[in-house]
Amino acid sequence: MSESAFIRSIDCNFPYGRPVQWRRVVARACSLSANSAFMVIHELCRPPRGAKPSEECARKILGHLLKRFKHPLLHSLQPVIESHIQGKHLPVAKAAHLMRQVARYPGQYNALSICYFSCNDKLGLLEPIYDRIVSDWASA
Repeated sequence: MSESAFIRSIDCNFPYGRPVQWRRVVARACSLSANSAFMVIHELCRPPRGAKPSEECARKILGHLLKRFKHPLLHSLQPVIESHIQGKHLPVAKAAHLMRQVARYPGQYNALSICYFSCNDKLGLLEPIYDRIVSDWASA
């Protein structure tokens, strides 16, 4: 399975309440790519309406993933992941700072999205930052 096929398969369709299935999804993500593993985290941070896992469930899945997935961004993204799981927003400036850190790792679109959606950016200040990062990755 390709990275893009994997991401499409779990987008708004993560098996939160089925431990055997989510363990398989985590294993597959970790074997495919960092972006795939960040997609699992993205699904924990931004579950679809009506499928929101409990904080306990999200932490269990995240803990399982973190035992198998190592990436330099994980330490930096820990506060944003935690805020998502707790249902809190970051300040826009903090989200922008984190997005710029993610920018150093081309192709980590899901990590970038975790940061982009971490705050209530009513003024749209993050959009040009997001667009610039994606453009830079595409031209590299």
